[in-house]
Amino acid sequence: MGELIGEKPDTRSLFALWLHRRRQSLGLTPGAFAERMGTGCDPETVQAWEAGTLRPSNLMAERVARLFGVPGSERSAFILFAISDLDSDPTGEYVRGPAEAGVDADPHLDPDAPWRVNTQPPSNLPAQLTTFVGREGEIEGAAGLVRFPGVRLLTLLGPPGIGKTRFSLEVARYLLDAGSFEDGVFFVPLAAVTDPAGIAPTIGAALGVKEVAGDAAGRALTDFLHDKHLLLVLDNMEQIAAAGDTVSEMLTASPGVQIVTTSRSALHVYGEQVWRVPPLSIPDSPDSDGNASAESLVESAAASLFLQRAKAVNTGFVVDSESAPVIARICRRLDGLPLAIELAAARTNVLSPQALLARLDSRLDILTSGPQNLTPRHRTLRGAIEWSYNLLEDDEKIVYSRLSVFVSGFTLEAAEAIACCGSARHSISNTLDLIASLVDKSLLKQEEGPDKEARFTMLETIREYGQERLGEWGEEDEVRATHSKEMLAFAEQAEPHMTTGGRDPWLRKLDAELDNIRAALNWSLSDEGDGEIGLRLASSLHWYWSFRGYVTEGRRWLRQILHRFDTSAETEALAKALYAEGQLAQHYGDDASAYPSLTRSVAMCKALGNSSTLAYAMVPLSIIGVHRSDPDLICMAEEAVALFRQSGDLWGLAYALDERGDIADMLGDFDEALALKIESHSLYREIGDTWHVAYELGMLGLITMQQGNYAQSNKYLREASVITREVGDKWTLAWLLRGQGNNAHLEGRYAEAEALYLESASLYRELGDQGRFANVYRNLGQVATLQGRYTEATSRLREAIAIHNSAGLRASLHLHVSAFAAVAVEQGQFDIAAKLFAAAIPPETVNLVSMSPVDLTHYTKYYEKARRKLGKADFEALTAQGQQMTLAEAISLAQKLDVLSTYEPNTAKISQPTDSRSFPDALTKREVELLRLVAVGLSNAEIADRLFLSSNTVRAHLYSIYAKINVASRTAAAHYATENGLL
Repeated sequence: MGELIGEKPDTRSLFALWLHRRRQSLGLTPGAFAERMGTGCDPETVQAWEAGTLRPSNLMAERVARLFGVPGSERSAFILFAISDLDSDPTGEYVRGPAEAGVDADPHLDPDAPWRVNTQPPSNLPAQLTTFVGREGEIEGAAGLVRFPGVRLLTLLGPPGIGKTRFSLEVARYLLDAGSFEDGVFFVPLAAVTDPAGIAPTIGAALGVKEVAGDAAGRALTDFLHDKHLLLVLDNMEQIAAAGDTVSEMLTASPGVQIVTTSRSALHVYGEQVWRVPPLSIPDSPDSDGNASAESLVESAAASLFLQRAKAVNTGFVVDSESAPVIARICRRLDGLPLAIELAAARTNVLSPQALLARLDSRLDILTSGPQNLTPRHRTLRGAIEWSYNLLEDDEKIVYSRLSVFVSGFTLEAAEAIACCGSARHSISNTLDLIASLVDKSLLKQEEGPDKEARFTMLETIREYGQERLGEWGEEDEVRATHSKEMLAFAEQAEPHMTTGGRDPWLRKLDAELDNIRAALNWSLSDEGDGEIGLRLASSLHWYWSFRGYVTEGRRWLRQILHRFDTSAETEALAKALYAEGQLAQHYGDDASAYPSLTRSVAMCKALGNSSTLAYAMVPLSIIGVHRSDPDLICMAEEAVALFRQSGDLWGLAYALDERGDIADMLGDFDEALALKIESHSLYREIGDTWHVAYELGMLGLITMQQGNYAQSNKYLREASVITREVGDKWTLAWLLRGQGNNAHLEGRYAEAEALYLESASLYRELGDQGRFANVYRNLGQVATLQGRYTEATSRLREAIAIHNSAGLRASLHLHVSAFAAVAVEQGQFDIAAKLFAAAIPPETVNLVSMSPVDLTHYTKYYEKARRKLGKADFEALTAQGQQMTLAEAISLAQKLDVLSTYEPNTAKISQPTDSRSFPDALTKREVELLRLVAVGLSNAEIADRLFLSSNTVRAHLYSIYAKINVASRTAAAHYATENGLL
């Protein structure tokens, strides 16, 4: 295509470029090509197609497809590619593929077939480093059962080593590739979870769902899953008491969610389907002469697995007529259990198949006299593991058993510390060599951890066996104590980085160690544990709990440890733990719990002379002071600022100034709030704390909005949005988009406001933040009221009230009711409006500064209109009646409001149903979401940024949308969205 490009990128459409190149590749002139096309095509038409001034008709596009041999399965996509504007965005700029070598080249495009685009639902399924051997029919059968109508829960059963986890991943991959779940397939390992209360946070972490202040534990996850059509694979459920109840409740609350679990026993809940994972097929018995050919082995999955793994550790491994029957016997002796086979194959670098078989015979014979309540396969697996263990030298056995204390992996540094602990009679010196040996013998697996560091893991069954041996060595208490000290040292090393611009890599490291941290905390709560370690460990993580959205979990650990710990003696560790518990409680909106912890921490810090913790504890206590109208508490923020200035803690100073700015904002002093936020923003920028830089810019945007400076507010909010998109923080982006929507709303740009609100609501829905989602719905109802769409307005407001009621959130209900009152004013129902205004926000108690500028403007506009229309006497009489009503009575009256409108309402809801058939032309939720953004004029790149998708995925969705709704341009797609009420 070089001759088409020249010095500047070619501006023709991708179809025009492709056609020109393909015609020339056949050596055809435009006339010769037109002749081949047949009746209705001439050279001028071909030249117009290639110049990009004309698009072919459906008939001509079909002929082009036949001429160039486009496969029948791709004809529909090709015709859309030829006749539509799918290769351009609203500015007229065309997509470029590699063959066109333009500056905007898209590497995802196939230069020979640029109409081929693919998209796949989201997933976190881990990539597998080894091939999956056998069980193809079983994978299809289990996947088919998941897709069978009415099957919501499938439990994969089997003993340790049967390969339940890998089997579940293959089933999940099969369903993901088949496109069976629109909202994706997600794998959630639960091996480290022993308390049912930990299931929801672990699933939430896998899905990227943050907890929301004020919500009950697990509600954010339930809200997130409510309208999703996705598959959860919950791995290792057997160790969690009451897991069945938790899973059952989740399925009941989320009608579009299906679950596959792995377990050693059934969950015993209603509707559960059980699939027993079979062993690998094993070779037939050798003939009477004991012969088996090398060729016959590959017909057995178990033998195929053995051969693959043996060749991986020993490239010179060869199967001959002598070794083939021995390998067949090994696979049969191991009952086709994948783990046992892999352990055996891993030893072929030092043992011949004959030597392996001899050792297996001995170990299996001994195991048959073991506990009879174990299944035969369980006993066989234990024998295989015990055999592998007994192959180790004594030093290897000791190190292996000590390392089994780790959960979900460990670093080399931590491994060396644990391997060298224990009793003097079992001292270890050559730790690194021993760890390398355990890796070589497949008892440890080396992986890449956060920031490319080496990390080691054990298979869970191997780890369990190691823990049994650890007890036999008589070292368990000492090793667990060392493990807890290691986790404490690591957490205290990470803690200072939480209040710097270098937070992110340490957050990732803490993520990797979270299961080990939980194990250490659990040990600290045991009779053998050290409560002081637990206290220090939990409190040193309070910023981590906060930044990662694990507030509920952090509070739970701190409460449990504080309850067990002797709190009579005033120590710095106790003062810090009380501050941490209070700070998390205040972050969660629980002032009642936060206040006593923070006040005691402050008093203790003053007595101990601990100015650092004192300053940090004063900050959340000052916010509580605003809520309690306590000036003595409010002034603590200023004291904290002074302490931080004195100590030189710039991050703490920025944090305290930020909170002082919040206090000034809440008290209505916007000028002071702005000055404080500007200073805080400047410090965060100096420190390099990108997240807080964006957050402070957003706060500056909100404050300048309150001052009526909408142009400056938009500047701040847009700058913050750019940073937030780079960081990938969806929650902050949703908040900033709502702020931009508020600016457009206040300036009367209602269509732009609605588009921004819709995008904000979509993100809040995705994150499961129902409270803020409902507040955006109120804003949408207000915009609809201002535009005369009263039916839609009441629908939005009813939904907002329903969401807040179901979530148990009361803070915004009065604002929803006052928005209903505005609709009543527009409907001429002034008596109802007056009552609703008084019941929602009684005139003598109106705290106008606590309302957002949008809510305040909306309230004032319609309140004054109702007062003028009714006259002073009638208005005051009706207001008195409204003040006698409870908020619940006002809500009931508002929801019964009867509205009339000649305007055709737009009643599409952001909380879209799981069943995509509820949308016209079988559009999916994601397609409707994308179609809305097309309709408001966003380009493919802008849509990709807004929805955190790739441009290739956006293009794939557009192909599907155009085909379903039978359009060939973005203009026609926008018209379709409007006509079908999708905006």
